[in-house]
Amino acid sequence: MGFRCAMDGNKPGIAHLISAFTGKKITADDIISLTVQKDVQPMPPSHRVIYDAYAVTKDVDYILEIQLRDENDLANRIRFYIGASDTSELMWGKPYSGLKRKTVIFYCAFDFAKEGKPLYTYRVRRDDGDDSVDFGIRIIMVNGTYRGPGPVGKVNNDMFQRRNGFFYFPILEESLEAITTGSRRIEMCGIVEQYGIYKAEQKAAELQEQFEKRNVDIARNFLSMGVPADVVAKSMGMDKKAVLNLMGHDKS
Repeated sequence: MGFRCAMDGNKPGIAHLISAFTGKKITADDIISLTVQKDVQPMPPSHRVIYDAYAVTKDVDYILEIQLRDENDLANRIRFYIGASDTSELMWGKPYSGLKRKTVIFYCAFDFAKEGKPLYTYRVRRDDGDDSVDFGIRIIMVNGTYRGPGPVGKVNNDMFQRRNGFFYFPILEESLEAITTGSRRIEMCGIVEQYGIYKAEQKAAELQEQFEKRNVDIARNFLSMGVPADVVAKSMGMDKKAVLNLMGHDKS
């Protein structure tokens, strides 16, 4: 909760984390836009994605996620995150060359690969290891338990200090300007974040309602053209009884 709140509008803090985890120097001025809790749903009723932070630079888009528990689904989750981002980015009629390069950073409070390294970087490459073709995808799994030398260890020592085993994020707090720090700030962050979650859920419900209404309208059109009810139900993913009810409603 606090980590996400500390990222909101905090380009210097996000730039610091990206630089530490990618090895590429990024400044606040390099970040064109920063969205916290970015809500993406390619098309209802598909699964929704809420990115903790989405930073856009000239050449690369950075997705930054905080992960407290290993739920054994991160590989599939990352796959979906990248697909959802690409789907929402590339508009109808635009060439595939318009897709930005993506770097997904999972900042984990555990050692993802259990090898004791500061982080693990993954790319798409050929079976023999050749990576001459750049698919524009880079995945970085940060080991939050690492306390050794180097930029990752320095960030971790700072992020976990004072609260053993939990993110404390003073490195982000220090880069915030004109905002109150301390317990009152965290309390307000919680209120704001819960409101944001409520609004996101409300938006999802509205989109689902619109999607279902559109399906009903399309189903009615098919029925009016003489398409059998079972074919309409299968095509639209609707219950056959609901389609038959539409026929009865239209006749009345």
